[in-house]
Amino acid sequence: AATNEYNAKRREATVRFAMVEMLQKPTAGFEKVIRTHFKLRREFVLTQVRGWRDDLGADTPAHGRMSALVTQLETALAAL
Repeated sequence: AATNEYNAKRREATVRFAMVEMLQKPTAGFEKVIRTHFKLRREFVLTQVRGWRDDLGADTPAHGRMSALVTQLETALAAL
């Protein structure tokens, strides 16, 4: 159980800070690289994060938070 909680927190932070935030506010000088990376890996990334969301219990707060992040990520990726 502790491992699952740890993984859920790390995955949530990964989506929030390494994906959504990078797409919304890319690091100066790396904008093109970041957008190109996510454009090329879009389907893989979405499959992965949706799997992380689906691994969580549907009635848990973590599932709700991850669902919101997945929606934000989908929106950001669709804008590429």
